[in-house]
Amino acid sequence: MGQQTSTSRKASAAPTLGRLKSFGLEATWQAAFLLPRSWQDLSAPISDFSALVAHPEAAANASNGLLLRGELDGTPEVRFRTPPMLLGHIRDANGLALGFSEFGDTRELQQALQAHAADLILHVQAKLIDDERLWLSNPTLIPREWVGHMRPVYPGLHRVIKPDTVRERVLALLDDAIPEAASWLLDHLLAPQSKLDGQTTASDLDCRIADMAVIPRIIYRLGFDQNPPDFPGNLAAQHRALHRPLCELLRQAHLPRSMIGGRRAHRALDMLGALGTYKHALANRPAGHAPNWRASIDLDHRLPGLPFPLTEEQMTACREIASDLSRATPMRRILSGDVGTGKTAVYGMAAASAVDAGARVAILLPSQTLAAQVYQELTTWWPDLMSTSELVIAGATPRPLAGLQLLVGTTSLLTQPAGMVDFLIVDEQHRFSREQREALGGPTTHLLEVTATCIPRTQALMRYGVIQVSKLTQCHVDKDIRTTLYHADDRKALFDRVRETLERHRQVLVIHPTRSAETKKDGLPSAEAAFQKWEALFPGQVRLVHGQMDTNAQSLDDMRHGRANILVATTVVEVGIDLPLLERVLVVHAERFGLTALHQIRGRVARKGGVGYCDLYLPREVGDKSIERLQVLESMSGGFEVAEADLALRGFGDLSSNSERQTGADETFLFGRGLDVKCLDQVISVLA
Repeated sequence: MGQQTSTSRKASAAPTLGRLKSFGLEATWQAAFLLPRSWQDLSAPISDFSALVAHPEAAANASNGLLLRGELDGTPEVRFRTPPMLLGHIRDANGLALGFSEFGDTRELQQALQAHAADLILHVQAKLIDDERLWLSNPTLIPREWVGHMRPVYPGLHRVIKPDTVRERVLALLDDAIPEAASWLLDHLLAPQSKLDGQTTASDLDCRIADMAVIPRIIYRLGFDQNPPDFPGNLAAQHRALHRPLCELLRQAHLPRSMIGGRRAHRALDMLGALGTYKHALANRPAGHAPNWRASIDLDHRLPGLPFPLTEEQMTACREIASDLSRATPMRRILSGDVGTGKTAVYGMAAASAVDAGARVAILLPSQTLAAQVYQELTTWWPDLMSTSELVIAGATPRPLAGLQLLVGTTSLLTQPAGMVDFLIVDEQHRFSREQREALGGPTTHLLEVTATCIPRTQALMRYGVIQVSKLTQCHVDKDIRTTLYHADDRKALFDRVRETLERHRQVLVIHPTRSAETKKDGLPSAEAAFQKWEALFPGQVRLVHGQMDTNAQSLDDMRHGRANILVATTVVEVGIDLPLLERVLVVHAERFGLTALHQIRGRVARKGGVGYCDLYLPREVGDKSIERLQVLESMSGGFEVAEADLALRGFGDLSSNSERQTGADETFLFGRGLDVKCLDQVISVLA
């Protein structure tokens, strides 16, 4: 639940909530924010069945089902089998009868049908039998008081609370809940920025008035206020003016006059929820904090040490970072670029130049292999850094760190005191939690995060201007990585492709989601088991790498020098390996990996240029959503594009500054409703 319940409103929690608390509700007024999934249109029951019989196809295509009014024809029959089934008939005034059925324990339904036999109102789903005869299923008895209205259909929780019980309890609370919920909503959306980030600015009042202007614009645009937006400068007056249409909006979201009206009400509330999310995103800005350290950066001093000239794109990124380091607010920047675009050279230039200006710099990396590689590169380019730098990894005995200015390491760096770093660089930022990324710094530390594919939360913060971004798009070599999805029926064709690669004296990387039989889940084949099979097919040519092996360095060295041609591994090789002859990567059970990880993995091939192949193999049938997600990689090659698609598919994650949630639909004040990218984009357009 994205919202925070105030102390005063928590006090109003009452036992009448009952099992509604299972949805996360803490107070009775929050029932207004538990919206129905849909509505049953009970406005016009059908009492003459002749048109249904004459045009059964049209009846069967009614997406919201049919509402029938008639009388029970005879006594319903129960057939005892697995599962039991009830058969009944409803007859109109002309004697035309339609059959219906229901499976399972139907004793309660039987009693209700017979109690209302003379005036039966049923909501049913229709289907065709033998392409010509209409049959009805899932009959729901409708109370007479709902006829002529839209009846809300609420979500239930399996084995906790039924949808009908949710409707009963929500509607019982609604009259009292709506006015208080509308007041909370105004307070929540119009809270000054000082409540969000702990800072007070002179423009708080102006910001609140501007935010107030957005609310009636959203409400008016969707038809819940009869008058065009008018924004009086008096906050209290505007609050009073907005309360009535917000109450109407909330009522229509539950009990609309039409299906279209209900959908518009939900859309308006989704947009107001997006407005709240956007305000919380803005709270991530380090406004009001002064950095530990800032200085003008001289990049020219370090340029001659590089073994290659920087592209104009890389120089632009260096200048942007240098400019941030001289500002009066701490840097929050993403350096985004695919494998081969030269991210290490850019952040290495920034780190070395900041050290020259007196900063203490830390570079946090996800693996010992990558940390050692980056440390070696930086100290080779600029040997003078050796005297003021240290590699900090598990098992190493570092020098006393007090007098050092550059620290390169893994999570072993996190043992250092918080706030000891002036400038923190986090490479492969998706491999670290927010807490880890901030352990060495904090609100007053300059932060540069480096990635080929941003996590959805970071992508959202970049998208809406909360975090600045420097993009690298130009690889130093020309390469073309072709990604293909393979299913179980394609196994032979896939193996033929692998064999062809080996016959060209090129190498293959095979990725499995689990390491060993002890760690595998759901019967998935492990990397260790796969290694045995590949070794049987290609004796002496196969090596195994995973996080628990001591021989990883030797295996990688064998691949690098051509003593082996097939590497079976887990995602331990996602970053930090450079195999010049690697042309093909095969990911087994690709549905088990996120888009970020898969994009990183395929970046291992064709490091020296040319054509590379990424095969996503699905040995088992998977759902449509998994297929849709993996097809993103088939159609998109750029990391920034993949991150945008990942954001759209997985949601934002919580955008508040203290959030650990990196992905998933971000719940706002609406319980259980996801917030999508398009909705937030619309809100930004209203704000513009």
